[in-house]
Amino acid sequence: MVAADLDQRLAREQPVCLDLCAVLLTSDHLSQVGAPDPELKTSPIIDEYEELSLGMELEAPCCYFNDVAYPISTYVRSGDEVLHCQDRGAWVRIGEALPG
Repeated sequence: MVAADLDQRLAREQPVCLDLCAVLLTSDHLSQVGAPDPELKTSPIIDEYEELSLGMELEAPCCYFNDVAYPISTYVRSGDEVLHCQDRGAWVRIGEALPG
């Protein structure tokens, strides 16, 4: 997908600040939370354009990652992925972290 196609897709599907995404994806200051531990509480992690399934009935005021609560709108790194805690308490993958 060329950059122009991606820009058009993002503009159609949801308003996104591309400058903010670029900063976040190259940022070393985001908390590195590691990999999800199946023994600990972690909110669902979904892809950016994936819909929450109806069976997920989420209405949490925060997101959990390995038993740690993070406020809505927090960005973290899990390995090379950047995750965004969004409304209803689900992590959304917004992309891979780029080398700073």
